[in-house]
Amino acid sequence: MMLAVLIGGILVIAAFKTLRYMEVQNVKARFQLDAQERINAIKREIDSNVEALQGLHSFYEGSEKVTRGEFLKFTEHLITRHPSIRAVEWIPRVRLSEKKFYEEEAGRRFPGFRITELDGQGVFVHAQTRGEYFPVYFVEPLEGNETDLGFDVSSEPARGAALKMARDSGAMAATARITFVREQEEESTFLVFIPLYQKNIPLKTVQDRRSNLTGFVLGVFKIADIVESALTYLKPAGINVYLHDVSNSRGDHLYTQQSQLNNYRSGDDIKEAEEGSIYYFEDTFTVADRTWKASAVPGAAYAREGEALYAWAASAGILLLTLFIVLYLKKVSDQKVYSEGLIQKLSDEIIVRKEVETALKSSEQEYRSLFETINEAFAYHKIILDEQNRPVDYEFISVNDAFERATGLAREKVIGRKVTELIPGIKSAERDLIKFYGEVAMTGQDERIEIYFAPLKKWYSIYAYSPGHEHFVTLFQDITARKEAEEALNRVMAEREQKNKELEQVLYVTSHDLRAPLVNVEGFGRELQYSLKELMNVLNNVEMPSDAKETIARIVQKDVPESMGYISSSILKMASMLRGLLKLSRLGRYELRSQEIDMNELFAEVIRNFEFKLKNEGINVNVSDVPPCRGDSVQINQVFSNLLDNAINHLHPGRQGIIAVSGRQENHHSIYCVEDNGIGINPEHREKIFELFQQLEPGLESGEGLGLTIANRIVERHHGRIWVESEQGKGSRFYVELPS
Repeated sequence: MMLAVLIGGILVIAAFKTLRYMEVQNVKARFQLDAQERINAIKREIDSNVEALQGLHSFYEGSEKVTRGEFLKFTEHLITRHPSIRAVEWIPRVRLSEKKFYEEEAGRRFPGFRITELDGQGVFVHAQTRGEYFPVYFVEPLEGNETDLGFDVSSEPARGAALKMARDSGAMAATARITFVREQEEESTFLVFIPLYQKNIPLKTVQDRRSNLTGFVLGVFKIADIVESALTYLKPAGINVYLHDVSNSRGDHLYTQQSQLNNYRSGDDIKEAEEGSIYYFEDTFTVADRTWKASAVPGAAYAREGEALYAWAASAGILLLTLFIVLYLKKVSDQKVYSEGLIQKLSDEIIVRKEVETALKSSEQEYRSLFETINEAFAYHKIILDEQNRPVDYEFISVNDAFERATGLAREKVIGRKVTELIPGIKSAERDLIKFYGEVAMTGQDERIEIYFAPLKKWYSIYAYSPGHEHFVTLFQDITARKEAEEALNRVMAEREQKNKELEQVLYVTSHDLRAPLVNVEGFGRELQYSLKELMNVLNNVEMPSDAKETIARIVQKDVPESMGYISSSILKMASMLRGLLKLSRLGRYELRSQEIDMNELFAEVIRNFEFKLKNEGINVNVSDVPPCRGDSVQINQVFSNLLDNAINHLHPGRQGIIAVSGRQENHHSIYCVEDNGIGINPEHREKIFELFQQLEPGLESGEGLGLTIANRIVERHHGRIWVESEQGKGSRFYVELPS
């Protein structure tokens, strides 16, 4: 009996330790994959943001001079695509002799602009006199960053150190963590400087770079936004991620991303993990010229989620089995029955262990299948070098299923083979991919490209990075359908533009050529009226029967003049419509002269043109201070003249007319509103009022019914939009949105 108890205890301990070890290894492997996935996502997000800043740097290098408007237009799309960029700025080098010119030039757009610095209390004051300054001259988005304008970034130690590093090295440089206070909340950010120098001048020494420096493009990146954006599409896994700047011995803490699934005791968890926990992962990477370390630690929830109950279940089962055997031995004295029962129970326990092992293998296969079924094509390669250490080929080590779908190349025909054997035409491709991948493998610098690969007749979006020396990984997608759709859209837009030009030409020719016969009809109509008068004079002097004379007189004096009246009114209506068509056709032929428009001055001019009519009808017009916009001032004047005329013509006869003009800015656009307390618009007419020859009260209104049509066409040509909100009997609000 004691032997049975001893055997049972040994089996319980052995089973528990064995299965527990397998569980721990399984959780550890899953944690390593999850942690690597999160840190790689953060690295890609940082690289993407820095690449966007490099795009602005290239824009400056390719331009003779970048105006404030061009800066706004370029950065508007850049910030939209990269929301974790807090701001992008242009920092010119301003010598003391140039300081007054720069302040006056910026003061035209921003009254009171001065080059500033921070005093000991953190307050902006006028910059002290020194040989040169590096002020924030352009900044986007402007909203929320107004106080940065004019700030000399070289006057602050952390920013100044990174600025000088970038200037002297000729490469981009990043600051350590910088804390901003926004709306009583602290924001941890870092800045990246990329220097610009005078063109076509050799920059061989530090002194050359200092002498020929023209300025910097600067990116301000909020660390929290970068991390949250990177992890948005990843499933929460109960893993905490820590970022540290290890460029110096202090290892400054940058940011902690706390998973919502964890309830950690304190910030000591990462220290405990580094000191010996098996659940710990870290990776280092470069951000400009600095080195960051990303660490990942799982929470208790993560470990519990990964733990299976096999060890406890098996141990409990064996323990129960042992107790059962002991009780069974007490009741059964027959040794043969005892032996057979013990053997049977041990056999059952072995079967259970095999089932557990099978389940664990199945779990490992599931994780492997996740890699195989990701949407992006994956390929792992080794670069092949010649005797001069130049890349001449590369070999496929591993690929996934998505690779086969994206390339049409079977896995078994790819693994272990060289690319020049599989795709002989690769050296004649649009870009030398062997050289491109060789640079990635040898330098460790990640790269992204979009390329048309002629040998496979497909477009690909490729991200390449090096996991180790002379090795590289590619993650890519087939974007052929997207590229073809873009080309088709461009063709459709070109065809549409051509059709619009042809339609405008038809309108112009039609309205112009129809006026000639219309003038003839009008002229001969007047001749006919003169002839009728002469005929009446003749009839009055001719003797004829009274009945006949009365009939002729009725025809000449009543019927014919009545018909002539209808003819004359139709002629006037047709002439009015032709004038309208001619105006409409000329809109498309008019060349727009885009400039910044002071809308306060424009509205004042529009109201002066209607001053007599407004005073005569006792109409009160209120104009609020409105923001500027960009466009052709003559055509924009026409838009708001038509809207004001429309409001005047449709005021309510039973109350004093009131017209209000207001404006605001939203997302780099200016929105203006012309509101009246007139008769309003019937809901069934609102969708038609911008169409040709549409009038709210046909027969009661003068004009061609083209005022709103012309306004709509002008706004469309300015890439804006116009719409109306109205309540019948209470008034209407016409909105116009234009680029600012």
